[in-house]
Amino acid sequence: MRNEKLKTDALSYAAASARLQEIVTKIEDAEVGVDELENLVNEAVSLVGVCRAKLRGTQTAVETALAGMAAQTPAAASASPPALFSDAPGAKREEDDPFADE
Repeated sequence: MRNEKLKTDALSYAAASARLQEIVTKIEDAEVGVDELENLVNEAVSLVGVCRAKLRGTQTAVETALAGMAAQTPAAASASPPALFSDAPGAKREEDDPFADE
């Protein structure tokens, strides 16, 4: 089992996901016997763990990159966001629109 864990850790997300799809297809098509089913389920659990770890790692990397970008542009971070709602301060009002009610 330890050797299998090392193999799955080295997989890319795409490879782990593809292997999971193969396992699901085998199980859904009833191509496996009861004896093989336990092994496939255990492999699938390991592969799901690999996929989750890769997704978490990617999420952390993206968040770190975004935080770094925000830290590099303090003026942009402190600028007011555009007013999206008519009751927001600074929002364009209907009476300010020269083309309203023509």
